[in-house]
Amino acid sequence: MSSIEFRETINEEYNRVLDHDLKALDDALSHILNASTFRATPVEQKNSSQNIFMAQNEYKDKYKLAQEQQLVDGAAANIVRSTESLLNMTRQLKQSVLLNDFSELNTLLRSRKKKVEETKQRNIEKLEELKKDLEEVVHELEFASAGRMNDYEFVEKLV
Repeated sequence: MSSIEFRETINEEYNRVLDHDLKALDDALSHILNASTFRATPVEQKNSSQNIFMAQNEYKDKYKLAQEQQLVDGAAANIVRSTESLLNMTRQLKQSVLLNDFSELNTLLRSRKKKVEETKQRNIEKLEELKKDLEEVVHELEFASAGRMNDYEFVEKLV
């Protein structure tokens, strides 16, 4: 596995962890916000056998509040875990930048520069060939044009 493939693999892993942790944060915060009301929600109203009008005006009972408190505590714990994971990833990325292998980077840059120089040289050679071909075509056109002018001038003199 080359260093570029290795870095791409690490990058994909960081992106996967980042996506997971951000989704976990979003889910936990959404759950906390949904549980923050004291009144029955429309979902609870549908499951309730009581009149909808009465359910809208009823407050949640103590049992339901205790359940939601447990779920909110779990969501808060998930927020803390996801935040710690994100902080750990930040620390790893900073450490990676500080301890990066500069000799390897220099080698990669030198090889890339060499490839660019080779491509540049090939392009210059191709341009020189095209320039020569273009000069030949222009010369032939000038010769043909000069020959036609001579024919045209000859016809004018006859008329």
